Amino acid sequence: MGARGSDRGLTSPQSLFFGWPEKRAGPAGLAALRGNSRVQAVVLSQDAYAQFLGEQSFDLCQAPEPVLFQPSEQFGSGEPFGFFDPLGFTKVGDEKGFRKLRVSEIKHGRVAMMASIGLVAQHFLKFPFFEKAPAGFSIMGTGEGVLGFFGIFLLCAPLELWWRENPEKEPGNYGDPFGVQMYNDEMRMKELNNGRMAMISVLGIFAAEMATGKDAMQQFGLPAIGGARASASSSSSFVGSTSSRVVAQQRVVRRAEAVIQEDAPPPFQPSEQFGSGEPFGFFDPLGFTKVGDEKGFRKLRVSEIKHGRVAMMASIGLVAQHFLKFPFFEKAPAGFSIMGTGEGVLGFFGIFLLCAPLELWWRENPEKEPGNYGDPFGVQMYNDEMRMKELNNGRMAMISVLGIFAAEMATGKDAMQQFGLPAIGGARASASSSSSFVGSTSSRVVAQQRVVRRAEAVIQEDAPPPFQPSEQFGSGEPFGFFDPLGFTKVGDEKGFRKLRVSEIKHGRVAMMASIGLVAQHFLKFPFFEKAPAGFSIMGTGEGVLGFFGIFLLCAPLELWWRENPEKEPGNYGDPFGVQMYNDEMRMKELNNGRMAMISVLGIFAAEMATGKDAMQQFGLPAIGGARASASSSSSFVGSTSSRVVAQQRVVRRAEAVIQEDAPPPFQPSEQFGSGEPFGFFDPLGFTKVGDEKGFRKLRVSEIKHGRVAMMASIGLVAQHFLKFPFFEKAPAGFSIMGTGEGVLGFFGIFLLCAPLELWWRENPEKEPGNYGDPFGVQMYNDEMRMKEMNNGRMAMISVLGIFAAEMATGKDAIQQFGF
Repeated sequence: MGARGSDRGLTSPQSLFFGWPEKRAGPAGLAALRGNSRVQAVVLSQDAYAQFLGEQSFDLCQAPEPVLFQPSEQFGSGEPFGFFDPLGFTKVGDEKGFRKLRVSEIKHGRVAMMASIGLVAQHFLKFPFFEKAPAGFSIMGTGEGVLGFFGIFLLCAPLELWWRENPEKEPGNYGDPFGVQMYNDEMRMKELNNGRMAMISVLGIFAAEMATGKDAMQQFGLPAIGGARASASSSSSFVGSTSSRVVAQQRVVRRAEAVIQEDAPPPFQPSEQFGSGEPFGFFDPLGFTKVGDEKGFRKLRVSEIKHGRVAMMASIGLVAQHFLKFPFFEKAPAGFSIMGTGEGVLGFFGIFLLCAPLELWWRENPEKEPGNYGDPFGVQMYNDEMRMKELNNGRMAMISVLGIFAAEMATGKDAMQQFGLPAIGGARASASSSSSFVGSTSSRVVAQQRVVRRAEAVIQEDAPPPFQPSEQFGSGEPFGFFDPLGFTKVGDEKGFRKLRVSEIKHGRVAMMASIGLVAQHFLKFPFFEKAPAGFSIMGTGEGVLGFFGIFLLCAPLELWWRENPEKEPGNYGDPFGVQMYNDEMRMKELNNGRMAMISVLGIFAAEMATGKDAMQQFGLPAIGGARASASSSSSFVGSTSSRVVAQQRVVRRAEAVIQEDAPPPFQPSEQFGSGEPFGFFDPLGFTKVGDEKGFRKLRVSEIKHGRVAMMASIGLVAQHFLKFPFFEKAPAGFSIMGTGEGVLGFFGIFLLCAPLELWWRENPEKEPGNYGDPFGVQMYNDEMRMKEMNNGRMAMISVLGIFAAEMATGKDAIQQFGF
């Protein structure tokens, strides 16, 4: 082996590592060299090295294998545990993972050291404006605690971005910001051990406070003794002895508590509160109220009064709308059926916008009786008598509105039609109302009814034949009058007109839609260039924005162009002044509209089945622009020219060549984002091999939902403690959506997100979810992306859990923990 090394002009491995001292020293000095312990260790290891190699040669150009990273040999182990990792978080060879865990350990330890000092100090020391805040973790249930939390958060956020982890330094070394030059091994070991002890200390303080309700210092009994006295007696009470003075103080405290308990007022009794009336007295058959729960009773009473007030106005409105119509609402039907019309929806939103500021302005005041929002009209009448009348009238109105609703659902008649007034008519009804409403009938009313019946018989003899839907304009070959399901009825002219108006209106919309579904394949509006063609656009922000734009455009037209019974159905005048709405044009419009409705349904069905838009169904994108137009003259009539045949052959050959050299299909399972313990996780098979576009769409949705869920999870926790102005009384949790504040906030968030959806657009040249660097932090690398995805996934699960728990218990995210 040595000869081989000499032939190559190199030394052997043995001489390189073990023979060098012998050659330098020579035979005479070998014994002296071997007298040195360090040289002796090297020489004696020659035999072991030769045995390890098995007398086999190797090439010196081959570098020795690196030693695997050993977490157990790293700095930070201490007595009595040594290297402590019972759950096996660290892995041999995983230096990056170990650094990450060590940085987390140091960071959590630093926070815990400050927290443990703060939990003790806040018992004695209070910052300005925080003098009344409680000590301990219970401060988080107050406005001061939330304010302080966000102050700390805002203070820490820039530090997290400024002091960054550096892989060239030891874990946790963020430089020397205070210039103390003390971050040596001794200081690092102290920091680690103190941090570990502080984390245990904070957990212990938290557990003790949750169990006893006392802060860190109250656990030692100090508050029971009090201020100066506590300090005076601390030398003995802390070692287990109690002076006679302390014993006497404790006895006085216990006697005072007993006296207070004897003189305590009786618990709140819902059955004794104002509002009970004959014949029921206190009426709560389902037991919603609880003895001692004054807050819950007030909440129920406020709801009762508020619902009663709304019901009183509603009952008056349901009667009055039979006779009185507001401008632009003359043709709207009376009763609850108005909600099926554009006027009803418009009126509902008008009432909603009117009530929203009142809900925020007239607030419940615990210092006043429930339902007392002041005296906005200056009538000075809200005394006990008026309150009792309001309660009883409101209760009766709620029953009345429910009855009107049930009767209308059963008969289709509004509140006044239930009494048969339209069959008698205005003046007669009023004339007879004085007696007929009390059960008796005067001779005058009987005579009037006889005259009415005779008049009706005469009219019936001379009445024209009943309305025949089959004879109306609009029938055409080959079907003639077409109503296979029998929607129209003989004699029902009003119903026929309604159906014909709907047919014409749907046809007009379908004609525009069919043109739009074809045109959008070629033409894009500004800001909508990247939006997909076809119905799939409704799955994008542009589609939703466009839908609301069309809705807002159509709303005034629905109110402006009104149906007129004096004109033929669908005739809303001549808004464009073309003077062409004759019978011929009407027939063309009907037939084209019918064909357009069938066309749009066909386009929709084809797109759902194939994923292609209206023009892609014809294969145009496969041929492309100029070729398609060149061949259209013959291919659309069934013949194919030789030029087109040649072009198609070239295309097929090119596709064959491309297919041979094509890269392997897209593999969703190999894409970024898989993590332990699941790896690539798609149990329902949403992703497909080769479908990169579909995968990107799903990944973008996952990231976007995760980002929303992360903000939502923070918001669901923070809203328990923090309230925005005007939202102080709004409930925390998902139940806020049942209040005016929740709906108002939802629309505020919607209006805030809409421009972001249009501004931050998906770019196929970047990884999914990368919308640039709007805040200039330069942090969207692979590590940050993986953190974002995992945190987002966890946040989605978290939000679902919070939602399910709230639905089951009625408690928000923090109340689940008993706070």
